[in-house]
Amino acid sequence: MADFNVEELWQSFQDVLNQNNVPEMLLGVMGILTLALVFAYRSDKDSLTYKVLVGLGVLFGAFMVYVAVAVDTGWTMGTLIVCILTCFALIIRPLRDVPIALIFSMIMMAIVYVYMGTLDGTVVTVFGFNFDVSFLAVGTARIIAALIVGAFIYMVTNFVEAIAKLVGKILNAWPFLLVISVWCILETIMLFAGYGSIFDFVTSFT
Repeated sequence: MADFNVEELWQSFQDVLNQNNVPEMLLGVMGILTLALVFAYRSDKDSLTYKVLVGLGVLFGAFMVYVAVAVDTGWTMGTLIVCILTCFALIIRPLRDVPIALIFSMIMMAIVYVYMGTLDGTVVTVFGFNFDVSFLAVGTARIIAALIVGAFIYMVTNFVEAIAKLVGKILNAWPFLLVISVWCILETIMLFAGYGSIFDFVTSFT
């Protein structure tokens, strides 16, 4: 019986994808989906069509991140940049007004609070000194410790979230989204035509 080699199987699968230009097709589909989202938003941003396209955009964007990272597509930096920008714009679109940092920090605070309850009778050694941290397992100290950890996590994640949402809002302004969607479609056409990335094609003349 032949040995089952996962690495060889995965490599064969990637070869089939690349030989049939599946990643390039998916890039083109993402561009068309993004373009349809722009027109749906301009037509009626409260319509069911627009909401469905937003949901599809999140799923497809997440899938394309996986394709760009996990599949050896052989894409140049120019193609990877437009792919990642479009993926980010699609994924972040429905999350622009969601307080992600607050939700995440509250979840972590709850986890820390529960974990503190397991510290009863625990002794921690730091630089050769033993410290009994049992006091953190009960009462006010447990609550305060959880709040401090939650506040610290919130400060860090809130900063990251603010940057991500700022970039997301810029990319999701419909003129920018329109440019990105057309860029995706043109990039796909260039790849199928054998010219490579638009960026590489343009820079070859400079």
